Amino acid sequence: MNKTVHRVYWTEDGVARSMDFGDGKLDEMLKYCEMLRKQKHAGADIGFITSASEMAECVSLQGVDVTGPDYNWRKRRP
Repeated sequence: MNKTVHRVYWTEDGVARSMDFGDGKLDEMLKYCEMLRKQKHAGADIGFITSASEMAECVSLQGVDVTGPDYNWRKRRP
């Protein structure tokens, strides 16, 4: 079972595309993104190159939790 799935998204000739890279393949995914960027700079009709990762065994809730009116966390205290 894969623990983490990495995916690259891009458009090519106006068509949305994606490719999956399994657990432990972050380096391959980054190299693939770089290859797409090089093709784009060489004149290929490639755009919107981005990546995302999902940790299948993550135990925390996804997203941002809603806070109440008494929430007072600050990065820096006065």
